[in-house]
Amino acid sequence: MSSDVVIEIKDLSYTYRLTEKEALKDINLEVRRGEVVGIVGPTGAGKTTLCMTINGLIPHSITGGKLEGEVKVLGMNTKEHTLPEIARKVGMVFQDPESQIFGLTVLEDVVFLPENLGLPEEEIERRLKWALNAVRLNGYEERFPYQLSGGEKQRLAIASLLSGLPEILILDEPTSELDPIGKMEVFDVLERLKKEMKMTLIIVEHNTEQLSRICDRIVVLDKGQIVLAGNPKEVFSEVRFLQRIGVRPPQTAELGELLKNTEYFNEYDHPLTVKDAVQRLLRIFQKRRPKKARATISPSGGQKPGNGETVIEAENLWYIYESESGERKIALKNINLKIRRGDFIALIGHNGSGKTTLAKNFVGLLRPTKGKVLIYGEDASTMSVKDIARKIGYCFQNPDHQIFSKTVKEEIM
Repeated sequence: MSSDVVIEIKDLSYTYRLTEKEALKDINLEVRRGEVVGIVGPTGAGKTTLCMTINGLIPHSITGGKLEGEVKVLGMNTKEHTLPEIARKVGMVFQDPESQIFGLTVLEDVVFLPENLGLPEEEIERRLKWALNAVRLNGYEERFPYQLSGGEKQRLAIASLLSGLPEILILDEPTSELDPIGKMEVFDVLERLKKEMKMTLIIVEHNTEQLSRICDRIVVLDKGQIVLAGNPKEVFSEVRFLQRIGVRPPQTAELGELLKNTEYFNEYDHPLTVKDAVQRLLRIFQKRRPKKARATISPSGGQKPGNGETVIEAENLWYIYESESGERKIALKNINLKIRRGDFIALIGHNGSGKTTLAKNFVGLLRPTKGKVLIYGEDASTMSVKDIARKIGYCFQNPDHQIFSKTVKEEIM
């Protein structure tokens, strides 16, 4: 194994226990130090399984399956070295952040790893500040994880891994819970890790636009096999092939595919960035300038509200989170809202803007700090969660939080 090669996979195949279908088949892959590799593929292609063979969860934690071939990480054969040995060098951020948040507060979670490494207090403090700053969680040290939005929890999970300064960082859908700004900021962090720390990154991600920006190489999996690999330009120019197997290429590459074989686009040189696409399109549109059009905004603000009875009403609703140290955060401020029978309402806003907090106040999972919520005209403060649940169904962000039975039939009945 060359000193530059930090991950070496030879003839890797894996079949989970009690199944016959191979999750991975004949995988051969090398990753060099400081390289950023993006892994894409349709659901069930084997992306997460591949990541778990690299960080040692397979075979040490997920047992009973059939593992063939060899995986070496920083010279360590993952079959022969223990999970703690591998974890010191390889960090992994999972798709569901709640599966790896253990601290009672943000601070406790981020310092957990460096404290267990026995680092000096000054170094722990330095890593804490750096990791929180990297993921936009400055000032959140005393917050409880349950007070965080889904996106904030994902950023906390990333910060907790960064505090250990692993040589290799694996990220399994790291931005799946983030708003567009949050996604961009996480990838900005990853780009700094690449440029400033020369960290090796393995990123499983559906956001091919961001992958094309940061990755040195893209690996495409389908049905457990590597079906395409190369630099982002090479891989994402194969638009038709990617679409056929269920991978969404960057939208700029799709545009290039539609306009290929024209004066400014060809089959093997699709634009990967908006800047590149705009520059090419401007040259086309300069010849054919469309007439100026003016957009108008409806004074009604969109779809007219339903005319039925009011089913949910918020009156001067406030909600304030309070940490153990007494820190207060205003999550909702003077909300006044009516939802009528037949309305189709969307709550939008950036991570941490209060969307989930408002929804939980509607169903009684949280109770207003000030103001009130009315359900069919009845003050929700006089109703139990059970009473409200008979009238309002609530689907959580993580479906695992509300699935309790062993089978689909038992769950539904």
